[in-house]
Amino acid sequence: MALFIYGTLLHDGLFAALAGSGDGACRPATLADHRVDRIDGAVYPMLVARVGATAQGKLWTGLSAAQLNRLDIYETAFGYDRRAVQVTTADGATHAATAYFPPPRLVSGGEPWSYAAWEVSAAAQNLETAQEIAAFDPPLSPEALARQWP
Repeated sequence: MALFIYGTLLHDGLFAALAGSGDGACRPATLADHRVDRIDGAVYPMLVARVGATAQGKLWTGLSAAQLNRLDIYETAFGYDRRAVQVTTADGATHAATAYFPPPRLVSGGEPWSYAAWEVSAAAQNLETAQEIAAFDPPLSPEALARQWP
């Protein structure tokens, strides 16, 4: 299964803490007619459909079912769900993948999300949270995770 990541999952340490190690491969990719916006009132990202826009991210291929499950636990706890998308890599090839989309209750702040601003204000805390989440064995359910980090 291929996964298009954007936003906070582009942080190598955060992604590794959540997905663990494996044999997957990663490369830059884009998602047409979408943009990565800042959630209104927060420093976190969300995918928003925008005709003519292009969301920048990375395409992960070769992730195991266990890795996807760990990422799903983290994302679904906050209401995101994985949906089918078509992404394009630098060589112009189109790939079927999935990407995390926000729940309807989240609203765009109307401006592009800034990795640099998030890195300064929240990356360290998010990384620590991801490491704590990853330490649970067996993994927490999305519901249990949502109760601990509302």
